[in-house]
Amino acid sequence: PLRRYPTSSFDLSVLVPHREHSGTVQDAIRRFGGEHLIEVQFVRAYEGAPLPEGQKSLSYRLVVGALDHTLSN
Repeated sequence: PLRRYPTSSFDLSVLVPHREHSGTVQDAIRRFGGEHLIEVQFVRAYEGAPLPEGQKSLSYRLVVGALDHTLSN
């Protein structure tokens, strides 16, 4: 069914140690995302310049929304 109220999506990138698993980070985002977090999708991992040695960037697409109202800031 179509949603009555709109959702918003944005990308979130986090810098983590090289050996950190993307699923572990994704689970943490879900736990701390709050009641309006609808979806978390892994987008990509990046290692290399200009990131510090031993670090990588993990990017996720987050979708937020509510079933009974439009979100506002």
